[in-house]
Formats: sequence, C-alpha cells, structure tokens
Amino acid sequence: MIWIKLLKHLFILFIAVILFSGVKAETNDQRIKVALRTVGHEFLLQLNDSTSRVLPIEKIVGRYAIQFEREFSFEPDFLFFATFKVFEESKIKDGYIVEVEECGTNKVIHSFEANLTKNNDLLACKLRELPVGCYVFYFTMIESNQAEESTIFTSWNNWYLILILILATAAIGYLIKKRSSQKLKADFIDIGQFQFDQKRMV
Repeated sequence: MIWIKLLKHLFILFIAVILFSGVKAETNDQRIKVALRTVGHEFLLQLNDSTSRVLPIEKIVGRYAIQFEREFSFEPDFLFFATFKVFEESKIKDGYIVEVEECGTNKVIHSFEANLTKNNDLLACKLRELPVGCYVFYFTMIESNQAEESTIFTSWNNWYLILILILATAAIGYLIKKRSSQKLKADFIDIGQFQFDQKRMV
C-alpha cells in the first residue's frame, strides 16, 4: 500500500511540475509582449511621435509583430537602438532576429540580428532611410543557451528526466516488494488459524 501511495504522490508532483512549466512559459511570453510594446513606444519617440498608437502585439507563426497606427519614414538605426535599449533594461537575455515588412506584402525590406549575451549584432543598411510607408516589425526570439540555464536545477528537461527516474524506481521497488511478499507467503502453510513456517520449522 505504501508504494501505491508513493506513486500517487509522485504522479501529482509530476503533473504539478508540467503545469508550472506551462505557466512559466506563458509568463515569459507576456514579458516579451510588454517589452515589444515598449520598443514600439521608444521607436515612435525617436521619430518625434508621442501621440499615435502602437497596435496590439500579436504572435503570428512563432514571430511577434509590432504594428502601428500611422505610416512613417525611418532610419534602421532608430529601430535597432530602441530594441537594444528596451531589451537591456528589461533584462531579456534571448537573442532575436528583427524583420521589417511592408504591410500586406510579406516582403522583408530590412532585417538584423542581435544577441545581448554574445555581442554579435548583425546590422545592415544602417543609414539608408526607408521611405514613408506602412511597416510591420517582426521579432523572432532566439533562446539563450547560457550556462546557468543548463544546470540541473533550472533545466526543465532535466526535471522531467529526474521525475521519470523517480517514478521508474518507485515502480521497480513496488514490484520487488510484491514479489518478495508472494515468495514469503509461499513459505507458509495454513493450518487452521495458524501458519507453519517450512524454512524455520516453526
């Protein structure tokens, strides 16, 4: 019975860890959306625009989209510096790829990659001003592979592995106990309300 109870508790713990990891991923997604809205705000301020709106941030096929209320012209440097500043202040360590598309065309007219932990920013066409138009900024997040994230205490994959090993150990222990119990019963002969131990002759 004790093994069955242990298995139940381990199963509940396993479910709790899965649910917690889902909540953590959702929270991270929300943090990124807040940061991107701030990027849009900071970008517009660099264009001396403090009144037009940054439209709701959407996640489309794995990419986050920043859309704006009005058309504008800009230099790519403005977007790079606004993004770098906000991500650094928000302590978001993931690298990212930014693609600028004309609204409704799926044509990438500007893009760059940045990684705050590796300092390997790739920025092309820095000073080439883009004409007035409707633009969407797409952000693709690149997960960071920092050393601390790969430790046994912070890697969810390792937590899953540990839980699987615990469950397997518990199951094996239960089977061993059950088998030894059956073997023990085989050594006894029932005689009325008594049991005769064949091994010890008692």
